[in-house]
Amino acid sequence: MKPSRNTTYQWRFTGDADNAACTSAGQQVLVAPKLSLSIDKPRRRLGQAFVASGKVNPKLKGLRISVMRTTGGGGVKVGSGKVAKDGTYSIRVVVHQVGTWRVYAKSAATSAYGVGKSTAWSVVVG
Repeated sequence: MKPSRNTTYQWRFTGDADNAACTSAGQQVLVAPKLSLSIDKPRRRLGQAFVASGKVNPKLKGLRISVMRTTGGGGVKVGSGKVAKDGTYSIRVVVHQVGTWRVYAKSAATSAYGVGKSTAWSVVVG
C-alpha cells in the first residue's frame, strides 16, 4: 500500500465459529510531501543574500516552508515562506556568519501530511 496522505491502519477480524472478533491498535503512517531545493548563488559574502527555491509535491498552496541551517545541535531556521498556488516557493536568506552553511528546506506538518525535508545544499560565506 502507498498512502497519499497521513493514514491510520488497523487490522480487524469479525470472528468465526472458532475465534472471537478482534481489532488491533491503530498504527499511524505519516506521509511527507516531496520537497526540492536549489540555491541561486552558493558563494556569498557576509551580509549578502541567497535565494532558496524549489517545488513541493503535491502542490500544497499556503504550506509553510522553512530554510534550515544545520548546526552541531540540529537545525536553525534562517528563513521561511509559503508555497504558491503552482507548488513553488522562493525564500531570500541573508547570511550573517562566515563559513560553509549546509541548508535544507523543511515543510510544516499538517493534519494531512507529515514533515517534508529536501536534500541539503552548501553555501560558502566568505
